[in-house]
Amino acid sequence: MALLGRTRNSPIGGSGFNGGGGTIGGGGASGTSGARPVSGNFTANIQQGNTAQGNTSKLSTATNRGGYLVIIPASGFVQFPAAIVPNDATVRIRAHNGTSAGNTNPVGLVDSYEQAIAAQAAADFVNPDDEVIYPTGNLSRVWVRGTPGDGAIASIRSGGPI
Repeated sequence: MALLGRTRNSPIGGSGFNGGGGTIGGGGASGTSGARPVSGNFTANIQQGNTAQGNTSKLSTATNRGGYLVIIPASGFVQFPAAIVPNDATVRIRAHNGTSAGNTNPVGLVDSYEQAIAAQAAADFVNPDDEVIYPTGNLSRVWVRGTPGDGAIASIRSGGPI
């Protein structure tokens, strides 16, 4: 951090810099005359040098957010956390079965609480380790229902404008 425009008052003389009581301003080695404080505005003249010119193109607007994992509790349904999905992005949801080995039960994806609590309501079923692209503008509008202990992983992906 540069110290620009700093004012410094320093006494030069008396029992000052030249040892033995001498002063810069005169009076010889005895230091009996010419002792006076010197004040002034000591500024460092730091100029902005040429900075390295790098790539000045626009930053990427690509989106790569993933790892929204939800596990179905004993109630049999769970909602994804709120995450706004950009207009050009897609939501990819992968079913995850974590209860026991050999579990092949699918999970159901629905877009309302009413469908999530109704076991017989229509749903988009996803088999374990399959991935679907789900149309939504907010991840919290997606509910997952199925076997407790199972779940789903969501990711939001976009390549940005071309």
